[in-house]
Amino acid sequence: MKIYNYIIFICCFSPFILLAQNITLSGHITTSEDKPLVGHRIAIVDSTGTSSIDYTDENGRYQFDGLFPIAYSLEVGDSEVKPNRANITMLDLVLISLHLLGERTIEDPYKLLAADVNASESATTFDLVTIRKFMFFLEQSFPFDAWTYIPKRLTSSSPRIRISPNFSHVEDGEHEVMDIIGIEMGNIGDFD
Repeated sequence: MKIYNYIIFICCFSPFILLAQNITLSGHITTSEDKPLVGHRIAIVDSTGTSSIDYTDENGRYQFDGLFPIAYSLEVGDSEVKPNRANITMLDLVLISLHLLGERTIEDPYKLLAADVNASESATTFDLVTIRKFMFFLEQSFPFDAWTYIPKRLTSSSPRIRISPNFSHVEDGEHEVMDIIGIEMGNIGDFD
C-alpha cells in the first residue's frame, strides 16, 4: 500500500489584514545536507478537495501563489515513484547489518529513518530483508513510498513523524516559506 505524507497548513491572519488577501507559499525540498531535490511533487489541497500541483525546480524550490487564508493539506511526494536501485547499495546493507549487530550504531536520525523501509518505527532485520529483496530484483519497490518528507522546522527533535505528521503553522503575512527535508528510503551510505 502506498501512502502520502500529509502536512496540515493552517493560515491564521491578524485582524488587521483583510481576509480576502492572497498569500504565497513557497520553500525548498532538500536532503538533510541541504542538497536540492529536483522534480519532487508537492500538492496543496483545500477543504473542498481542489488541488494545485508543483514540482521542485533545479534548486529544489516550489511555489504556490494566490492562496486564501484557510486550512490546506500539503501532500509531498509521489506514491508512484519507485526506489532508485542505483542509490541503494551493498554499503547500505552492511551499515544496517552493523547497526543491528551493535557493531556500529547509526546515530543520525535521518539515516535511521532511511533504514526503516517497512515503516515499523525502527530499523530491523525485516528492513534488511526488504532492502535485499529489492536490490536483487525480487521486489520492485518498498512497502511504502520511496521517499519520506518532514518539515524542516520540526527537525530539532526526532523526525519520526512521517506517517501522519500533523503540522499546524500560523501565518501573519503575505508570503510563507516552508522548507522540507526529503529522505530516500533504503539509502543509508549516501549521507556520509
